[in-house]
Amino acid sequence: MTVRGLVDYHLHTSTSRDGHATVAEHCERASALGLVEIAITNHMNLLDSTLHITPAVLAEVWAAIQASQLTYPDLTILLGIEIDFFDDVKDEIADLLPKYSTAVGRKLDFIMGSAHVMNGVRFASKKVAHKLLVGADPIPIYKKYFEQMTRVVSSGLFDIVAHPDLIRRFVGLHTPHLPFEAYQEYASSFVDALIEFDVGIELNVKGLAHPVGAIYPTPELLACYLDACRAAGKEPVITIGTDAHRPENLGINLDVAVRHLQEHGISEITTYRQGVRIPFALPDLTG
Repeated sequence: MTVRGLVDYHLHTSTSRDGHATVAEHCERASALGLVEIAITNHMNLLDSTLHITPAVLAEVWAAIQASQLTYPDLTILLGIEIDFFDDVKDEIADLLPKYSTAVGRKLDFIMGSAHVMNGVRFASKKVAHKLLVGADPIPIYKKYFEQMTRVVSSGLFDIVAHPDLIRRFVGLHTPHLPFEAYQEYASSFVDALIEFDVGIELNVKGLAHPVGAIYPTPELLACYLDACRAAGKEPVITIGTDAHRPENLGINLDVAVRHLQEHGISEITTYRQGVRIPFALPDLTG
């Protein structure tokens, strides 16, 4: 199966310590795969300078995007950002966002909100996740995580929530596995916030390479979101992305994401142009 005709809306470059790619390298890979759109979404993290892109550096990224756009005219290259949300710096995040648009001379295409830290521990890190998880009861961890993600949504700062249940990455490795029903109550409150604040979710395939071995979010959480959309009379807002930090990981398993969505009756996802949502029909990948 091919990924030709798809989009990848979650890519990082070497502006932060975890990125190992240039804009040009991502574009070369995307063009070779036949993708039609990609989005560069570097980290903004006000509490970790090694995972933070400044407005000035984002302007450099935008210049690289414009140069690559000339080289790859059949590939649409978007500029987004992934923001680590912390309650303590909510106002600082809000104050900084307009400065990014000013630096690049245009509105960003979309803004993703995420959470990677709990109780001072970066639970998404292989090196330190055990400090939070080993010996812990996973129920309170899930509860606190989804309370945190609900605050991400209700902040009003974001278009999309990245990898909505990233807490699953190591929970099953360091603690007993939990079925969705065990924490559904907390996840449902998060979903209610998505509907209330009109925020979308990302289908992130990087979890297939993580210990959890599955897409974020879990199928049950995706179904919960889709049910809530139907009940509210709203169209679901879903993006797909690989969360690639290296060019060779761009595009991997996007076809799995498409099958995943089609199994839930989804035939189109959401793309963006400077904050405006544009429906994107999923292509037939069976050819």
